Amino acid sequence: MVDLWQAAWMDTQPLQRAGGSSQAGIRPDPEGQGEPVSSPVLPPLTGGVMDKQELKSGQLVQLNPETVGNRMFAGCIMVVTEPKSFGAQGYVQALGDHGESGGQAYYRAQWEEMEIVGTAEWVAE
Repeated sequence: MVDLWQAAWMDTQPLQRAGGSSQAGIRPDPEGQGEPVSSPVLPPLTGGVMDKQELKSGQLVQLNPETVGNRMFAGCIMVVTEPKSFGAQGYVQALGDHGESGGQAYYRAQWEEMEIVGTAEWVAE
């Protein structure tokens, strides 16, 4: 039997932008006829570098695996705790152990390392 800690580290896949390839907006034919079907669901892939803007505490940013300075944070969702002139300081919530909640891993991200993805409902105190 594999415990949860081991299972979390067993399946490490390379990260890519949501939407997959540069053919965003095209998906395989669900009927299996081999013809692609247009889909309004996936937008074209653009950007990858966040513009400087006003960030607020509690916003969620995803750390870009291609530009993040510390590869351990690649693809992680970070909760902004302090907007900074260079980007933001925030944390990634760690998984707990033995029924206890985990701690926070703090990181200082530059603008080119992150993209805004939402707002947190709960933040660490």
